[in-house]
Amino acid sequence: SKHRLVGPAPPRRKGLTFNTLGNEMVVYGGDKSGVAVLAPSDGDWRWSAPNVGGTAPPDRVNHTATVLTDGEMVVFGGCGLADQI
Repeated sequence: SKHRLVGPAPPRRKGLTFNTLGNEMVVYGGDKSGVAVLAPSDGDWRWSAPNVGGTAPPDRVNHTATVLTDGEMVVFGGCGLADQI
């Protein structure tokens, strides 16, 4: 079925990861926009920027990200945006 998207969608990105975390979908990397979340909300799908604790890793491209069973996401590899040619 088609859902209505609500909230500001993140900008286009390259080299990102897209993972599920509970009932939310998490977009990370690909540009300097940080993390974006797409979650079901009252029959719609809502884009938002999450409240993230701790020190955020530097912006990444071409990395891998895996969600752990305790609700954490681990980011590994790739390169920082400043390292690109």
